[in-house]
Amino acid sequence: DHRDLHSFPTRRSSDLDFNNQKGRLGEYMRAFGILPFPSGHRLVRRFNDAVSCYLKKGDCILIFPEQSEWWGYDRPRPLKSGAFYYAVKNNVPVQPLFITCRDSGRIKNGVEKKYFDVHIAERIPVIEGDVNAHDKIRFMKEENRRSWEKIYNSMTNLN
Repeated sequence: DHRDLHSFPTRRSSDLDFNNQKGRLGEYMRAFGILPFPSGHRLVRRFNDAVSCYLKKGDCILIFPEQSEWWGYDRPRPLKSGAFYYAVKNNVPVQPLFITCRDSGRIKNGVEKKYFDVHIAERIPVIEGDVNAHDKIRFMKEENRRSWEKIYNSMTNLN
């Protein structure tokens, strides 16, 4: 299923004290609009405000709901609730996507090169009605897991 990624709203970079790192890492973080999750109560509040501000303006943010990037891991990982918490809090949908890698058959310096495939599932809206936030988060998280599983299982059945 092909989607035009250029049709998604862009995320703007900002210099906030939790992403104002020095050096090349800081340059990349600002250039790519990365908002690392901070430690410390004051900075977490400012992070939450920044996330809400971007989402209210219609910008997209990228959250790794597995709470990490596992380099070279070829299947979806268990999900944490954070991304879904922000979606429910700000009443915005979640756009599930995940990356898988496959062998290229080419070896460089003794290591096989990988191809990376981006899989984009259907958006998951926040459910309407008289449902508490905890259940909305759980529903979105489960829908995300199911959509990833469906795509992943269809891929592995092809091999």
